[in-house]
Order: sequence, then structure tokens, then C-alpha cells
Amino acid sequence: ATYHLNKSILHIHQIHFEEVNIYLYALNAISQKSRWYIHKTLKDYFIEQCDLTAKDNARNFTNNQRSVIFRRSYDVNLEKHRCQADKKASWFDKNECLKDITMTNFEADHHIAHDNGGKTKISNGRALCNICNSKKSNR
Repeated sequence: ATYHLNKSILHIHQIHFEEVNIYLYALNAISQKSRWYIHKTLKDYFIEQCDLTAKDNARNFTNNQRSVIFRRSYDVNLEKHRCQADKKASWFDKNECLKDITMTNFEADHHIAHDNGGKTKISNGRALCNICNSKKSNR
């Protein structure tokens, strides 16, 4: 494997690209064990010093999480499960939203998008109708 780093990340954190590149060039010529150690050291540095977090590997909610997210959508005043779409969002259309949802037609959505670092956990989940989830996904 050949190692390389993105120049812009190094520039943002005031790290001299040429110095790191020398290390990486040497890295390609050394043993697998040494490469692993240097890789781990660099990875730990960037995660700690640059405040990086790994992306949540779990993209889809489990059935148990989906069940809890659905139960949280219950509106006691209307005695129905309701779409939890953000009514102020630019993509929301009150004429297209299904409003009422069932266990079979709702979609568990990441309130903070997974692509933006949102975790796949109940506190970041909300129940949307399929139309609202589709509209949100297209943004």
C-alpha cells in the first residue's frame, strides 16, 4: 500500500507537508510492522490533535431502535403516530406530508444526517413519512 495525505488537511493544521511526505516515503520502504506502528501513531495524532471523529459505521437503525423511534412519534392529543418532520425546513411541504404514520409506512431518519456525522442512535432518530424522508434526502 502507498501512503499519502491530503495537503489541505495538513495546511489547516499548520503541518509541513514536505516533512510528513518524507516520513510517508520512508514508510513505503519499511516493514509491515513498522508501517502499522507509524500509521497508528499518525492516526492517533490526527484524531486527538485535530479533533477528528470516526464516522458511525452503523448507517441503518436496528429494528429495536426503529420501534422506539416510532413509539416516540405518538401524539397523545390526536391519539395517532405523526410524521416528525421539521415544519420549518425548506424541504417540508404540508400539502404532501402524509402526517399520520404507521409502523409499516414510516422511515427512521437521522435528525443530524449520517453523512454529516450524525450517530445512528435513538436520540438522533425521528419518524418521518416516506414522502418527507424522500424530500429531505434530496437536499
